[in-house]
Amino acid sequence: MKKHSMIAIRRGKTDPLDSIKIASYGIDYWFRLVDFEPTEEIHQELKNLNRQYLNYLSMRVKAKQTITNLIDQTMPGIKTVLWNRWDVPDRDKLCDFVREYWHFDNITCMSEQNFIEYYNL
Repeated sequence: MKKHSMIAIRRGKTDPLDSIKIASYGIDYWFRLVDFEPTEEIHQELKNLNRQYLNYLSMRVKAKQTITNLIDQTMPGIKTVLWNRWDVPDRDKLCDFVREYWHFDNITCMSEQNFIEYYNL
């Protein structure tokens, strides 16, 4: 498909254009197309991979809930000050804060001014 779509003059990348490219490929090479029949081995492997993926997602959600509960217990009210940004997951202030100050003593051993200066770096 990639080689066939590179023949076209316009190289747009949208769903409607992709569907037109796939349809034109099917029309051009109809006589060479072979019905796809997955083997039982491939089907079983895909099922196993899907189970592993869903298991990973489940563990990830449980870990996030656990860490959120622990943060709530050790630093009550911190989530209202440093809320998660779901639109930019790479810039999560709460996770960055917890990674740096994993224990409450890491904050309380500093003076307020030192903490403010260090945190603003």
